[in-house]
Amino acid sequence: MTISALKYFLVIFVCLIWIVKIAVSEKTIRKALSKRDAFILRMLSLIILISVYLFLSHRQHLINPDDSTMPTISQLGKGLQSIYKADEFTEERWIVVDAKATFSRFFLGLAFTIVLSISWGILTGCFKIWRESSILPLVFFSFIPPTAAMPVFFVTMGTDMAMYVALIVFGTFPILARTICLAVDEIDEEFIFKSQTLGASKLEVIYNAIFKQILPKIIDSVRLQIGIAVILLIAAEMMCGDAGFGYRIRIHYKLANMSVLYPYCAFLAGFGFIIDAAFRKINACLCPWYFNLPAKKRSCHSGRINNAK
Repeated sequence: MTISALKYFLVIFVCLIWIVKIAVSEKTIRKALSKRDAFILRMLSLIILISVYLFLSHRQHLINPDDSTMPTISQLGKGLQSIYKADEFTEERWIVVDAKATFSRFFLGLAFTIVLSISWGILTGCFKIWRESSILPLVFFSFIPPTAAMPVFFVTMGTDMAMYVALIVFGTFPILARTICLAVDEIDEEFIFKSQTLGASKLEVIYNAIFKQILPKIIDSVRLQIGIAVILLIAAEMMCGDAGFGYRIRIHYKLANMSVLYPYCAFLAGFGFIIDAAFRKINACLCPWYFNLPAKKRSCHSGRINNAK
């Protein structure tokens, strides 16, 4: 084993010892960590991940110096340069073209999903007629794997923006609508009855007594569908896209150019992390009362606290 490999092992060993030390210091189950310990643990996990990759890359290049499956730091740097460098013919940067294509498709599809899911889910949860007439088709489509239905969308809708948006909606709408419907079912009937007794109209009951209560769960449900939407979009771009992250990954996968493929995967992970954090921040800003309650009390008391404030 070389000296460089020993360095990576030493870094990993020290990080693990530090994590064990923090874990042993905890005397009670589910005790909240201090901000310092939480930050240290997150950084240690990141250091361990990077060290493991560097060790595997180092070992692979000892076996084959020309290996491209586990690029070194210098090779990754060259890959990043090619991503940001303007093309000599089109004068376009890969990252700019692909980001515009992927992000526009993603946000447009997510917007359609949110509007349709909220409307359908609340109507299904509030009105029995709507539920009985639509629940079977909704359940049926929710069990169709979206990846299996991709050829149908390619044939019927082509390969333009409408196809990507429709695929994202098809893959996320049924589950999200059913989740919202279940959230409506959890609302106490007594709370709705009291709202109607005070003279609230149907729209006022739906907005004030139902929508405001389930808003935190709607945001959390949308947040959990982000990963599915990204998977479907990248898969569609890999199959028939002419631009976007999936298209670029397909091209460089065929060339075995991992120094470009790995940064693109990292960009997607960073994008998902930012969107997830944004939704959590939106939820905390719009519904601060929801996060001040114990988990068991959120579903039954959230509306009362919201209206009281």
